[in-house]
Amino acid sequence: MNLLELFRNLYGVDQPQGCTDGEIAAVKEIFGAIPAVVEDFWRTFGRTPQLNYVQDTWILPEHYSKWTWPGESQYLILLNENQGVCRAGIRREDLSLPDPPVYTQMEEDDHPGVLKNWMEMEVTFYSNRPDNLLVIMDAGDPYQALFGAVTEESYLEMMDVMEGLGEPI
Repeated sequence: MNLLELFRNLYGVDQPQGCTDGEIAAVKEIFGAIPAVVEDFWRTFGRTPQLNYVQDTWILPEHYSKWTWPGESQYLILLNENQGVCRAGIRREDLSLPDPPVYTQMEEDDHPGVLKNWMEMEVTFYSNRPDNLLVIMDAGDPYQALFGAVTEESYLEMMDVMEGLGEPI
C-alpha cells in the first residue's frame, strides 16, 4: 500500500494539499537539510486539512517562519503535543538521513529526547477494516480505549464489535 492509499484509508484524504517549494526551502535554510521522508510528506500532505486540524500541533514549514522557538531547538520539531508537554522531533545531527529516528522529549527532560513510550503503558491497536482503529491502553486499572473511523459505515461496524465492552469515562 502506498502513502496516498494509506492516508485515503485512514483519514479519507482524496485531495492531498502540499507545502510549496519556497516554504520547504525556508526550513532548509534554518536546518541545512531535511530528511527526504519529511520533505516528501510536507510536499504531498503538509497543508491537508484532514491531517492538520487536530488537537495537537503538527509543526509545518509555515510555523518555522511564524515562530522562532522551533528553529532554536536541537531538533526538527514535528509535533508539539499537549501545549508543549511532549514534543516529537528529529535530532539535528540525523537530518541528513533519509528516514531518521523520531525522538520524544517531555517538558521535564532537560537534554536530548529519548526513545520511550511517554505514556509508560502497554498500547495495543486493533482494526476490523482498513479505515477504522481501536486503541486499548493498559493503564493498570482500568483499561482505556480510543477509537475512530473514516466513514459512518466503518464506525458502525466497529461499534457492533465493541458493544457492551465497557462504559465511557
